[in-house]
Amino acid sequence: MKAEKGNYIPKRVLGVHPHKDDIEGQSSGTLYRWASAGSKIKLITTVLSKKDIEEGGAGKSKACKWEQKAGEALGYEVDFWDAGPLTCQQYADRELTLYICRQIREFKPEIVLCMPPYEQHADHVMCYAATFKAVLMARCPFDFDAGSENLMREEEPGVKEILEETEAHAVKEIWIQPGAPSQNMWRITPNHYEDVSDIWEKKISIFSLATEDLDLRYLTDISEYSALIDGKASGVKYAEAFLRIPIVKKMALAADYDAWRKKTKGKSYMDFNN
Repeated sequence: MKAEKGNYIPKRVLGVHPHKDDIEGQSSGTLYRWASAGSKIKLITTVLSKKDIEEGGAGKSKACKWEQKAGEALGYEVDFWDAGPLTCQQYADRELTLYICRQIREFKPEIVLCMPPYEQHADHVMCYAATFKAVLMARCPFDFDAGSENLMREEEPGVKEILEETEAHAVKEIWIQPGAPSQNMWRITPNHYEDVSDIWEKKISIFSLATEDLDLRYLTDISEYSALIDGKASGVKYAEAFLRIPIVKKMALAADYDAWRKKTKGKSYMDFNN
């Protein structure tokens, strides 16, 4: 599969990851190309470490400040979940899912970029799960009736406020990072590659922005190793890989099925009693 080079430039992108460097390590080249072409990009970090808390919390710790610098250098906005847990024990709970849902409905991204589900880090897995559920919830009431499928029940805590204060939004695609081959037992099989060979130095420059107390230079090697593997698979020197998942509205799927059933069975799928 041949790598592309900015053939698709989304208008708005929301990235959700547990820690300050999870998305930057694998996708910062693509984010930089998109931002340079005019995309509005926002990254949300959802876990605060004990050290982050000791250093002032969200937006104030050394790790948070590094990510803010990285965002400024590459052209995207960063934000932090103030209620981020210190461990993964509370991950993918209702509170986090609703937080991501609100972010999606307010920022209205075309693409949501998230972590892979197969990593051995539990907080990465749970971040993926919460993000996927939030993407579905953000569509309500577009695709869900007020029945058992409804993920946004007003009687549940926090839901009524989101429905009243924000508008539904349908994300067009979810892009999943495959996971670093140096750290993961399983990798998602990519179906899309972005060529970052010409912007490689810019991509890795953000790792030198860290201070002595927060040395992230090791990420340069991890990023290069991943990019070389993905580049070899896609015919370029350096590439970033993704699994692109297009999201089709439920009614569109139902319409296609209904047309097939009418043609082959002579009746609509809505004719439940026949």
